[in-house]
Amino acid sequence: MGAREILESTYYGTADIYHFPLIEEGGVTEGERTLLYEGIRCALSKTTINKTAKDGGASPVNYDAALFVAPEYAIPPGCEIAVTQDGMERLFRYSGEAFRYCSHQELMLERMDYA
Repeated sequence: MGAREILESTYYGTADIYHFPLIEEGGVTEGERTLLYEGIRCALSKTTINKTAKDGGASPVNYDAALFVAPEYAIPPGCEIAVTQDGMERLFRYSGEAFRYCSHQELMLERMDYA
């Protein structure tokens, strides 16, 4: 079994990836949310964990995560990525560039939500 097969045996999640290609219409340019990939196998891992605020209000849930996917997917910066893993679905922002290897690629994600 090669490195790629071993790594992909740890992919317990799936990801839907949305991007926002710029469309010009009537002199206005805006990005429309478009599904780029659906249900691709992946693994999600936290890279940082931040504490929530104790001020009594809604606390931001803010942490960074790494997403591992197969190397053949072209995922441009600025995408939204919905990951379902271990029975939980989370929405992330991706605003970087992938680190590609022959066996996989890693994308650094940021999650922002409120608890």
